[in-house]
Amino acid sequence: MRTTNLIKAVVTFLIIGACMTGTCMAGKTSVQPAKDVHAIIKESVKYPPLALKESIEGTVEVIFTINDEGKIVVEKIKANDKRITENITEQLSKICCKEILGTYNQHYRVILEFKLT
Repeated sequence: MRTTNLIKAVVTFLIIGACMTGTCMAGKTSVQPAKDVHAIIKESVKYPPLALKESIEGTVEVIFTINDEGKIVVEKIKANDKRITENITEQLSKICCKEILGTYNQHYRVILEFKLT
C-alpha cells in the first residue's frame, strides 16, 4: 500500500495547437502566446485530489477558449476516468490569463497527463 508521502504526482502538459487570430500571418503561426498559456496552466493545475486518493492515472483532453476577461472557458473535456473531469474543469475556470496579449477568444487544445511515480 502506498502512503501519501511516498507518492510523487507528475503532471505533464502539452499544448497541441493554438492558432490565434492576428498571429497567423502568411501561413505561419506564432506560438508564443500558446507557450505562455501553457506555463500558466502548468503552474495552476494540480493533480485532482480524488485521483490522487484513489491512485487514478490518466489523460485529460481539454478544448477551451480564453474570454475577454482572461478566464478559461472549457468547451469540451474528455478523460480516461470521468470522475476527474469536474475537478479539472473547476481548476481551469479559476485560472486568469489576462496578462497574455492576443490570447482572447482563441481555441486551445491541451492534453493533461496524470501519473503517479
